[in-house]
Amino acid sequence: MQISTIVYAYEDNSLEYAKQSIINALENFENEVDISEYNISKDDMSGIVTDIIEENPQLFYVNREYKVSYSEQSNEAFSIYFSFKYSDSELRIKVNDFNSRIQLITDEIMKSETNFDKIHSCHDYIVKNYSYDETKGSSDVYNMLLTGQGTCMAYTGLFDYVMKQCGIEATTAKSEQLNHIWNVVKLDGEYYNIDVTWDDPIGGVAFSTSHKYLLKSDYYFDLHKHEGKESKADCTSTLYDSYKWSDEGILTQVEDVDDVFEYLTATMPAIFIISVISIIIIVISIIITSIRKRKRGINNPYY
Repeated sequence: MQISTIVYAYEDNSLEYAKQSIINALENFENEVDISEYNISKDDMSGIVTDIIEENPQLFYVNREYKVSYSEQSNEAFSIYFSFKYSDSELRIKVNDFNSRIQLITDEIMKSETNFDKIHSCHDYIVKNYSYDETKGSSDVYNMLLTGQGTCMAYTGLFDYVMKQCGIEATTAKSEQLNHIWNVVKLDGEYYNIDVTWDDPIGGVAFSTSHKYLLKSDYYFDLHKHEGKESKADCTSTLYDSYKWSDEGILTQVEDVDDVFEYLTATMPAIFIISVISIIIIVISIIITSIRKRKRGINNPYY
């Protein structure tokens, strides 16, 4: 099982402080951020910016391209410079529109009483109201809110952001080898994987919803084609791995048909061998019984 956890080795959480400083500046539409106090290498900025963009869909207006000023002696970054996709006047209008659309979704999800129900409701809401963009034209959440289509980055970003607005701890997981990203949520003290994108059937029945990748363990995800996971959270609980879902919630704890098929396929050689051995034992038993009866018939014709 190829599962790894990203670990940052910066002292005093300097990386997280730097990230928050950058996020705060960008949310205030500042495109220049002084990060000299955090002693972070210029080479590490690429990973930091990627994390910020992927984990903060509210920053949809920020371009991924950036510049860094740094010390040639120590290679430590002084400042980082961003550019925005829109003009100053457009920025505030689009951010207000983004917040209004998110609020409508959040209000709908908050009608559910428990965190369990909120997670399930948010998952189903996104699957039923949005579709996968097969052209892979845009990955930001705001574009998905506008067009009703998005890539896995948009699906994941929307779910993650709504969960956080609902007060539920959430983060993301990704696989470089799959070029794919999905969600991780915390429920009752345990972390679970959720892949909203793969639960939205492309070309399937309109408004249909799959729950195959809802609240699953790392073991389940690795077994079901999510190899090479990278995340800050390990999902060790298998509580919901074998549950069957409906739109209203859990029906009963039974294996999904696909899981049964995969199990039978994986164990077929063993099942075949056991079956052959069982047949041989039965045949031998019948032969022995027949011989014994024949002997009894010879010794006692009235048997």
